Formats: sequence, C-alpha cells, structure tokens
Amino acid sequence: MVKKTGKERRNWIRAKHVLSIQYRISKCKRKNFDPTWGLSTTQDMSYGGLSFLTERDIRVGDILELRVVMSGILDIFSGFTKAVRVMKKKKGAYALVAVKYLDIPKKKTSSKKSETKKPPNRSAKKYTTGK
Repeated sequence: MVKKTGKERRNWIRAKHVLSIQYRISKCKRKNFDPTWGLSTTQDMSYGGLSFLTERDIRVGDILELRVVMSGILDIFSGFTKAVRVMKKKKGAYALVAVKYLDIPKKKTSSKKSETKKPPNRSAKKYTTGK
C-alpha cells in the first residue's frame, strides 16, 4: 500500500511528451550572458510550464524567450517564460530547467452572478411618436 505524503503542489497535469524547443535568455541580472538561440527537447510539459535540459548557464528568475514546435511545423507555444527551478546534474554539464509561461491568457469565468449589467442611460432624450 502506498501512502500519499503531503499535498499535491502541482496546479497542472504534466504530460511526458518530447517536443523540440528553441530558447534564449531575454532578460537576466548578469551582464555577460549568451543571447543566441539554443536547441533542446522538453522533458515534460503542462499548461502552466515545461522543463528541459540545457548546457547553458540559466538561473532562477531569468526570463527566456521560448518556442515549442511539433514536427517542425506546428507552433505549440511561442512567448516568454520565467525560470522557476534549475537542477544541476551531478554528471555532465547539463541542468534541468523548469519554466513557467508568462504569456498564458487568463481563464474566463462565465458566472451569471459575476456579470455586471450596464446601467441605463438616463441622459438620453425620450422620443414619442405622437400617437
């Protein structure tokens, strides 16, 4: 029997799909960084973010421009992300970088109670037909 310890911290279900990505550091606190595009593949991804392996020096808080492409044709995501976790691998020069999307649209709520109605225009003139 497996016991669940603690509360699940993930907001989104992760899919273990391998997709090609292009990435580059767009904004960081360091002066010397490599602004060229790098190539990698996703380790896992969700609606809120993804993770990938890299040889570059990416740090938590760095803003990355990212393009996720399926089969070289279909753009899955193209926008900006923020590095939220960087795990250096013990062997090799690789690091696993987890990013969250910054350009995701807000979910629309369609609750009738939360909708606000426009008040009637009381300054408009009333016209009569003369009947």
